[in-house]
Amino acid sequence: MQIQEECQKFARSAKVSSTCVFGGADRFGQQRELQRGNHLIVATPGRLLDFLESNVINLRRVTYLVLDEADRMLVDFIISENVIVFRIWDLNLKSEE
Repeated sequence: MQIQEECQKFARSAKVSSTCVFGGADRFGQQRELQRGNHLIVATPGRLLDFLESNVINLRRVTYLVLDEADRMLVDFIISENVIVFRIWDLNLKSEE
């Protein structure tokens, strides 16, 4: 949420649309926001993966990907990030077939 608040400060002045998706919040509300289209998406890895696996979004046109999960311990963070990055990569390869 904090990152989203900072992004919105930038986004308004740059006329960039943004949204934030994270676990523990209304998934369907977040899905509606994603389907409206955004230039910038702030996401926790788990919710991002959830939307990727359910084909709500894809990463074909993504230039930069930043995964935020600041509340995890360092070791768990590195392990989970690696798993998520490889699963995202695999999902994108399958979608190109």
